[in-house]
Amino acid sequence: MKLPKLSNFIFVIFSISAGTYQIKAQSLELPLDSIWQNVIAIDNDSSLSAFNYRETEAKKMFKEWGNTQSVDALVFALGTWLRNKNHYRILKIVESFDVNTEAWDVTFLFYRKAFYGICRYCHEDYILKLNEWLPLAGTAERKSKILIDKAYAFHALSQAEKERECYQKILELDLPDNNPVFRKAKAGVATLKLLIGMPAPNFTVQSHEGRKISSQELRGKIIFLHFWATWCRPCLDELPTKRSLFELYGKREEVVFIGVNMDIDNKRLEKYLEQNPLPWPQVWVNRFDENDQNYQELADFGAYASIPRSFIIDGDGDLFYSSEIQERSKEVLFEAFKKLIKK
Repeated sequence: MKLPKLSNFIFVIFSISAGTYQIKAQSLELPLDSIWQNVIAIDNDSSLSAFNYRETEAKKMFKEWGNTQSVDALVFALGTWLRNKNHYRILKIVESFDVNTEAWDVTFLFYRKAFYGICRYCHEDYILKLNEWLPLAGTAERKSKILIDKAYAFHALSQAEKERECYQKILELDLPDNNPVFRKAKAGVATLKLLIGMPAPNFTVQSHEGRKISSQELRGKIIFLHFWATWCRPCLDELPTKRSLFELYGKREEVVFIGVNMDIDNKRLEKYLEQNPLPWPQVWVNRFDENDQNYQELADFGAYASIPRSFIIDGDGDLFYSSEIQERSKEVLFEAFKKLIKK
């Protein structure tokens, strides 16, 4: 079997055809940082025979890695085990690697997915594991990967000050300005500077539909700004809530909904919208290009650190709600709109 190259984002798709399994690999060029956050073996076949087949293939590839040290084979094996939800095996394998090796580099984010696959809300335990790795990491890049995960865990725990400390430590590392983790940390610090009641950043952007949207021209209206992507599972999980919110408030004359999509390219957004139309305008942001106009206009919201993120800007242009400061529950979001509409 020809293994896919690590420079590409691999979707390994297993399917049954005429009683036999066939493997197809479709690759899309993406920055490495995005690859390791999203790599997964996709397979809709949940039958026992498909599970066993995947296990066999994963074991073959893991043995191949043992014989040749091919990280391609290692990624294939762990991606397949992730699809089979063989989380404990992934944890055991990654924990056996020296933190200063290529094997650890390419499997670290598999570890995160496996860890949270076992215990979705065990953020404190995950932080403890990261604290074990951090002093062992010998390079700024490895330290930054660990610190950004700590920041996300603290974010999930609503511990903003500790989240900020992690971002700040990343910014103090010897990293180039265009390093993806450095940029996320910079964005994270920007988000945490946004305070409820303070003026929200002004922006003028071009929507996916070709329409100019200016926050200053919308002064007097309530703006709901939602950062998301089609590859982000939590984002998709939240969309039904956003739809309900739109049905209740979004059709009012004084309310404007704006979606900010952060997919790798706008074709992915187009394809998603064809199958799942959204009734509010979308702004596509090329988050890998700091020269992108939409990126620059929305950078002060800091949502490039992590998504989903939502903001409500009141008619005076002040920040009324931020999912980074307030609780992210449906009830809190709806209550925020209810209070604002009554003003």
